[in-house]
Amino acid sequence: MVAVHRATADEPWQVYADQTVNAGSLTNGTGSIDLQPLRKGQYAFAKISGAIGLPEKEGGAFILFPVPTDDRLTARFDAPLSQLALLDVIAADGRLMMRSTLGAGNSTAALDVSSVPSGSYVLRASTVQGDVLGARAFSIAR
Repeated sequence: MVAVHRATADEPWQVYADQTVNAGSLTNGTGSIDLQPLRKGQYAFAKISGAIGLPEKEGGAFILFPVPTDDRLTARFDAPLSQLALLDVIAADGRLMMRSTLGAGNSTAALDVSSVPSGSYVLRASTVQGDVLGARAFSIAR
């Protein structure tokens, strides 16, 4: 689930570039989507299909720091992105714990992982079309 936006009814829907999806509880379907900043226009929710699973080996054109982390994680790409990227925090059992976005033209994302429990995770970066840009392991220790 993602938020989509269009400035006017004449424009096509686009995945909103500045959002963080917090998975919440998987037993009752709760969660939240944070949009910062809000822009004028129309909003809706949409399902997207994306990459399922992880690449066989870790890698990609980005680094993560600090690892381990306690509440903030930074992903820095080698070059500015040419399109919107989805940044998924995935638990060891495959659950999506959090989704954030990084807009085209940006190369650094600061992720607030304070609501994600301590443990081992993978940050997977992919395009909205599902092409995996890379994946890196990290841990949260408090």
